[in-house]
Amino acid sequence: MKHFVHRHRRKFVGHGVLLFAILATSMLSFNGGTTTLFFMPHGGSTLKVGETTHIDVNISTKTPINALGATIRFPREHLEIIAISKERSFLDLWTEETTIREETGTIHFSGGTFRAGGLTGTGTTITFTVRALKPGTAKLEFAHAEVYSSDGTGLIADKKLEPVSLQVSPREGVTAAPAKNPSLPSQLVAPSADLNGDGKVTLVDASILTYHLFRTYAPRYDLDVDGKIGLSDISVLFSKLTR
Repeated sequence: MKHFVHRHRRKFVGHGVLLFAILATSMLSFNGGTTTLFFMPHGGSTLKVGETTHIDVNISTKTPINALGATIRFPREHLEIIAISKERSFLDLWTEETTIREETGTIHFSGGTFRAGGLTGTGTTITFTVRALKPGTAKLEFAHAEVYSSDGTGLIADKKLEPVSLQVSPREGVTAAPAKNPSLPSQLVAPSADLNGDGKVTLVDASILTYHLFRTYAPRYDLDVDGKIGLSDISVLFSKLTR
């Protein structure tokens, strides 16, 4: 009888160790896991020169997080950043102004959330809009990123950074817009900012120009004649607003 009890006690202890191992593995699986930052282009990863698309910068995490900062590198010879939107972001506190540096080909942002418990699952941080400038492979990647756990420790969570590549192809039947040439007559260098032809420059014209930021290149809206329609054209229009 004593031998029987001893044998079954060992069997029970063995099952207990196995059960503990299974539970521990399950807890690690539930609470652990690498936090991943990745890009999600709208409508696919192919563009023709002159076309635009929106790209979400997303995060997926099993570990609750409540703050992050990142610097994104983009190929300025192939892509132009024409807009940034925070409308769909889960971040509700921005710790610094989001910046685009065309000269270095980088975007930087940082922020946090007041959401109770932080974020788990998948969320969008920012969305930016790009225009294709030149055929080739346009790779977007994270130059740097920090993600903070929502546990009161201020510790940086483990992370994985996923790049994305867009394929830019020539636009058939469309010739490249001419570069600015100071020797051209002034009426060609500076189209009128009065886009609706009502004799004055107002917010109506600004609205028209903003619409064409996301459309195929048209010289009529290229107010600084630099071969593209972007923030510099909006700046030109604002400087001519009717007082």
